Amino acid sequence: MTASLEPEYRLARLQQRLAAGEIAELGIRAEFRAGTVLIKASVPTADCRERLLTAVAEELGGVPVHLDIAVTDHSAPVGAEDIR
Repeated sequence: MTASLEPEYRLARLQQRLAAGEIAELGIRAEFRAGTVLIKASVPTADCRERLLTAVAEELGGVPVHLDIAVTDHSAPVGAEDIR
């Protein structure tokens, strides 16, 4: 069903899914450029990255996609920082 929609509409569905669904990440940029979708994001965990990749595959299967996804660690430091 999704594959029959134009890539721009599929991208809009992905953006809505990312903002409102189980991922609920608003800091993910998804743009359609010259026939390719660019996904740029910083996510807090590897699990979140996997959920993002699953959503992208489900919504944009068959559309060329370039991914720039970084997993950032926002946990508190476990020890003192040694500055020399």
